[in-house]
Amino acid sequence: MNDLKSLIKTKFSEKNLDKMRSCYRMVFSFSYPLLWLYGKYINTPVQKLKNNRKSNRKLEIGPGPLRIDGFETVNIMWFPNVDYVADASKKLPFKNESFSLIYASHILEHIPWYLTKQTLTEWHRVLQYEGVIEIWVPNGLLIAKSWVAAEDLKSIDFKNDGWFKFNAFQDPALWANGRLFSYGDGTGKPGHSNWHLATFSPRLLKDLLAEVGFTQITCLDREAVRGHDHGWINLGVRAIKTKKV
Repeated sequence: MNDLKSLIKTKFSEKNLDKMRSCYRMVFSFSYPLLWLYGKYINTPVQKLKNNRKSNRKLEIGPGPLRIDGFETVNIMWFPNVDYVADASKKLPFKNESFSLIYASHILEHIPWYLTKQTLTEWHRVLQYEGVIEIWVPNGLLIAKSWVAAEDLKSIDFKNDGWFKFNAFQDPALWANGRLFSYGDGTGKPGHSNWHLATFSPRLLKDLLAEVGFTQITCLDREAVRGHDHGWINLGVRAIKTKKV
């Protein structure tokens, strides 16, 4: 996927790329309601019938462009790699204790911070007894510390991240804004699903998981990432469900 993006950038000028992005957004805005209806009311029931009786089921919440082998997928929007259309912050279309493993990479930060506990409670419900949950989010504490160090101590550690969208001069404050809040669809449109609505430290994420009933909560090394690695700011946590619903 990254190779394809690089090839496209070498073949088209930035002006033409902007036109292509505008066309894509326009086409998607018109087709999205139909795709959502198809995913919600046709594809989701079909996939539920297909997968309900399987054993050792695994669920990825908010998949990337490429499906992780062996995982079913749920997402708020429908794409060809999405099995079920549902809002991950609300009741999911699954029975209690349906999955042995739940994987959610860079999803929680898109859910309002005051709904995090409610969301994790629902994920706990659909996870099997002694099942595993793996969650990855941006490390808000690391971002904040790196920003302060850059401003007060002239540290350039934040440049290890390499993420400077809308920030050609690599300003540390703009970098922190981008990492903490993201950029929506890139046009300033409010309410887009790409905005970040929560931030986490390792302690907060562990505390929230413990509050909803998870145990054996540990931080993960970056080598444990199953899909796309978001890099230097990645915070991963693994936990076990040891209480039945």
